[in-house]
Amino acid sequence: MREFRKFLLIAGFGLLVCATGASADSVNLVQNPGFEGGYTAWNMSVLDIAYGGPGGDWPQAHSGYDYDALPSSGYIEQSLPTLTGATYELTFWEADEYNGSNMTLSFGSDQLYTGSSPGGGGNGSTLNWHEFTYSDLVADSDATELKIAGVGIALDDFSVVETAPPPANVAPEPASSLHIVLFLPVVAALERFRKSSFCRN
Repeated sequence: MREFRKFLLIAGFGLLVCATGASADSVNLVQNPGFEGGYTAWNMSVLDIAYGGPGGDWPQAHSGYDYDALPSSGYIEQSLPTLTGATYELTFWEADEYNGSNMTLSFGSDQLYTGSSPGGGGNGSTLNWHEFTYSDLVADSDATELKIAGVGIALDDFSVVETAPPPANVAPEPASSLHIVLFLPVVAALERFRKSSFCRN
C-alpha cells in the first residue's frame, strides 16, 4: 500500500509537469504586440506609431497609449518563431481612419484577407476598434511572416498563439522531450510496484 501511494504521488507530479509544459504553448509569439515599445520587433515601411493617450493628437488606442497607424499606403511585418506543422490562432484589433480604407493580411504563404478594410468606416477623429480572429492557421516553416498592408487603417494588440502541436511524424519540441524524460520516474515506480505486488503474492 505504501508503494502504491508513492506511485500515485510520482504519477501526479509527472502529469502536473506535462500539463504545465502544455500551457506554455499559449504564449504570445508576437513581440511588442501593442506597439508600446515603438517600432521594436516590427519591420515597417512607414514609421508611424500613433500616441492615443492623454494630451495626444491622435484618437484613442485600443489598449495602452500607442498603436500603429497607416494613414498612407504602407505595411508592417514581423517574423514569428513557429513550428512547422503546428496550428495557430491570430487575433488583432483594427480600426479605419476614414472611409475607403483597405487592408491585406497574410500569415506565411496564406493570404487571409484582401480588400476593403473589414473594420467599417471611420471619420479620422475617433476610432471604432474591431477584433479579428483567424483560427486553424498551419505554419509551413519554423519562421512565419505576419504581414499587414493597407491604407487608412490603425492596428493594435496582436496575438499569435499555438493551439495544436505539429503532427506526430514531426520531430518533437525540446520541451516535449523534457516531458518524456520527467515522466520516466512514473514508469519506473509503476514497474517497482508491479514487482513488489508479485513477490507478496
